[in-house]
Amino acid sequence: MERDVCMTRLLQGDVGTGKTIVAFLTMLHALQEGENVQVAMMAPTSILAQQLFENAKKFFVAHNIEPVLLV
Repeated sequence: MERDVCMTRLLQGDVGTGKTIVAFLTMLHALQEGENVQVAMMAPTSILAQQLFENAKKFFVAHNIEPVLLV
């Protein structure tokens, strides 16, 4: 993530292995890199998107970041 080239990665694992927290930490790192930065997380269903959004609100509130849900 510290390099100047685009990073493409696939994070794979069973339920409960920490994929979401890794994604949130990666998003936080990207947001702290500079101004006018946006990040996005995609989900395959609206139900999962809502669940991720609820978790994101809890995680990012400590960093003064307000997530938005787009469905």
